[in-house]
Amino acid sequence: MLRKYGWRMLVTSVLTLLPIAAGLILWNRLPDEMATHWNAQGMADGFLPKGAAVFIMPVFMLAVHWICFAVTMADPGNRAQSSVLMRMILYICPVTSIGCGVLMYMHGLGRAVDVIPVMQMFLGVLFIILGNYMPKCRYNHTIGIRLTWTLRDEDTWNRTHRLAGPVWVIGGFVMLCTAFLGVFWITLGVLLAGILVPVVYSCVYYHRKMEG
Repeated sequence: MLRKYGWRMLVTSVLTLLPIAAGLILWNRLPDEMATHWNAQGMADGFLPKGAAVFIMPVFMLAVHWICFAVTMADPGNRAQSSVLMRMILYICPVTSIGCGVLMYMHGLGRAVDVIPVMQMFLGVLFIILGNYMPKCRYNHTIGIRLTWTLRDEDTWNRTHRLAGPVWVIGGFVMLCTAFLGVFWITLGVLLAGILVPVVYSCVYYHRKMEG
């Protein structure tokens, strides 16, 4: 699998570090302290020195990228995993790194950015994409809804992911449609529903199956 996805890891690793190159190009125009975190009201409440913001954030994302890749490759269950799902997973960290870099640099350059709608739209698109491929996620121990009962029974695993798919897609469209309403609790509710609905369903299904 390493040979199969090795070149993609090289490409995605370069993409993950792309914000460093952008930061070096914009270096003289950036402030000495840069916002790296925003609260639920969209106000910047976390700052780092310019050098740390430019270098540490992408390097941290690269480390997460490689750890996730190593853990995924070590799981024998992923040898038969959907290649489309595997490729999609490889691009989550690069897209996140680039997106955070864009927000960070735009804020540093004094450009007005309403962070909350942007993050809601990002989450909405991510939910839609993941939801489309969730039913294709084959039984494994690293990717997907990994619960005690889904890992014990492959049928429970399959049914849980088939349910989670449309739930996440619908939730993603809800987040996209409400992104500019300024109502953060809607996104929070969608996130909770996306987690709780499959978890509760799978728990009930598994125990009924075992009792039956």
